[in-house]
Amino acid sequence: MSKAYELLRITERLYDHAVKNPAPGDRDDHINQIETLLKEREMVLSTMSGTVPEADGPFLKKAAELNTAVDARLKEEMSAIKMDINRLKKKRETGRRYENSYSAPSVDGAFIDRRN
Repeated sequence: MSKAYELLRITERLYDHAVKNPAPGDRDDHINQIETLLKEREMVLSTMSGTVPEADGPFLKKAAELNTAVDARLKEEMSAIKMDINRLKKKRETGRRYENSYSAPSVDGAFIDRRN
C-alpha cells in the first residue's frame, strides 16, 4: 500500500468522524478521536518524500479535497465550543451577581440631574 493511499484512507476516516455531530456528553471523546486521527495523518505525511509517483496523484487530490472539508468542519466545531464557553462564563457571572447582589455598584441614590 502506498503512502498516498494510506494518507487518503486516514483522511477519509477523519472526514467521516468530523462530519458526525457528537452527543453533548460525548464531545471530549469525539475531540480525542479527531486528535488521534490527526496525529496518525501527521505521521504518514512526515514519512512521505517530496516527489510523488504519478500513480498517487488521484489519491493526493482526493485527500486534499477531503482535507478542505475537514478543515471547515473543525472550524465550525471550534466556534461552537467557543460559544459554549462564552455562554458558560455569562451564566456563571449572572449566578455570582444573583448570589452577591451587593458587590456591584448601586444605582440607588445616584443623581441624574446637574447643578445649576
